[in-house]
Amino acid sequence: SRLVRKALSFSKSLENHIGAIKYFICNYNLERKALHF
Repeated sequence: SRLVRKALSFSKSLENHIGAIKYFICNYNLERKALHF
């Protein structure tokens, strides 16, 4: 059961990591578009 909890916390942190990357890419793209205007 400890292994399961570890796997769950890992997948959760992975989700957060992916979310942060998506957010960063979104921001980056928006800034680049703003610079082009």
